[in-house]
Amino acid sequence: MHACTTAQTQMVMWTLFTPPKLSIDEVKFQWKSQFHGWISYMLDWKNQFNDFASVRKQQCENL
Repeated sequence: MHACTTAQTQMVMWTLFTPPKLSIDEVKFQWKSQFHGWISYMLDWKNQFNDFASVRKQQCENL
């Protein structure tokens, strides 16, 4: 049976448990894409909330 050295064990651990490295261009592209999705969602949410608030205000004024 073959015994692993501490260095070999550590190397296997780092290989198994570290995420793969991406180029900075790929990371930047992913970040911009996710940010664009988030900002679009927030703008849509704000518009929906403003519509809701406007309808509620009109309903309260008509009481």
